[in-house]
Amino acid sequence: MFILTLQDEEVHKGRFYSRCRQMWARRPLKRYMNSFGAIRRTLKYFESQANKHHIPVIENIDVTTTIDSIIENITKTYGSEEDVKEDKS
Repeated sequence: MFILTLQDEEVHKGRFYSRCRQMWARRPLKRYMNSFGAIRRTLKYFESQANKHHIPVIENIDVTTTIDSIIENITKTYGSEEDVKEDKS
């Protein structure tokens, strides 16, 4: 399990602007912006609980960087492909 976060509030707001310009967006931007403070407080709560329970918190900068961070964490925790032994049974 991982928690994704965005420390920069302006970047976080920008994600909502981008999302709401998409044809598939069902919620209007105003709804997100009116709730932005609550969204940030919820995110901070999730982060605090993740830290308390030793769940990795990953800065969600962009898709590639985020996936790289997740893979790096999994590899450090569980080992890499080279660490997996072939079952001889």
